[in-house]
Amino acid sequence: MLSQNDKTEIRSWIEEGIEKIEVRTDNKFEIIHLKLEQILEQTTRHNGGLKDNRSRIEALEKGQVEHTISCPVIEKVRTLEDESLTTKSVKKFMVKTIGFTATGMTIIWIVFQVIVKTIENIPQ
Repeated sequence: MLSQNDKTEIRSWIEEGIEKIEVRTDNKFEIIHLKLEQILEQTTRHNGGLKDNRSRIEALEKGQVEHTISCPVIEKVRTLEDESLTTKSVKKFMVKTIGFTATGMTIIWIVFQVIVKTIENIPQ
């Protein structure tokens, strides 16, 4: 059997163990709490940065639309684009026309040569 002193000593060991466990648990919760605070601060910073960037982007988009509407050079740009398209269209038409003409002339020349050779070979 255990004496009263032994029981008291065992009880004090158990209490010390429980206190150490409680201290460790408290420390772990404190660390978790600090980490959560850091995460919250970082998230708040990122969200603030995103809001700033979003407002900047919206301002740029709005400015771009306003610039497009009020730009004095747009008519000149459209005119130049039309002229460029017209020039390209004319060049394509000319190239096609010259190609078809050259092909047609070649075919006519070959047919003419065949007719001349045939006429030359006819006995008189």
